[in-house]
Amino acid sequence: VLEDPSWAKRFLEFKTARAFLRQSWVTFLKDEDYDFASVMKSAWESNFGFPKGTTPAQELRLAAGRHLIPGSCVRHRHHKLRAVILGCEPWVRTTHARDMSERERRTLPPFGLDSYRHQPMYCCLVDDRDVSGGGVMFVTEADLVADEDIYPLESRFAGALLEPQDAIRSYLPRDPILEAERRQELGLPFLIRRWR
Repeated sequence: VLEDPSWAKRFLEFKTARAFLRQSWVTFLKDEDYDFASVMKSAWESNFGFPKGTTPAQELRLAAGRHLIPGSCVRHRHHKLRAVILGCEPWVRTTHARDMSERERRTLPPFGLDSYRHQPMYCCLVDDRDVSGGGVMFVTEADLVADEDIYPLESRFAGALLEPQDAIRSYLPRDPILEAERRQELGLPFLIRRWR
């Protein structure tokens, strides 16, 4: 999958389709159109959103992280930290590799991958209750579990970056995250520039 030059593009297209799906679900709920909201919820719970031309092997990899998009509430599989995803990358970029913990560097990743660098990477806003002062951490996909029960996140940065959605116990990204995603479409790494 990772040797395929189309992997990064398909990964980002899938995440964009999933984000659009969740945005539609929220819109239908706000409009009290519960029939369409139910359809969107069912699609969210499925693997909906594979880009055209996605191979079966790519579908399998993408399905593993189908609930991991910007705004999703997550918990770290080992450290139990609560967080919300701000952004994602199709694999670990060199700039993030130094931020990986020693355990993550030594552990064999899932899906038969030969390196932790071949896993998708997520930029997560950490809950202030778990880490004094909160902040951001980069985590591999294998170390994240979607968990709507952590909603709402407590972070002094959340209001500037995330729009709370009580109806789905999750968030929608605000402009700084959307701008970072647009830069990603041009091939740049996920990076939030200015916010406040």
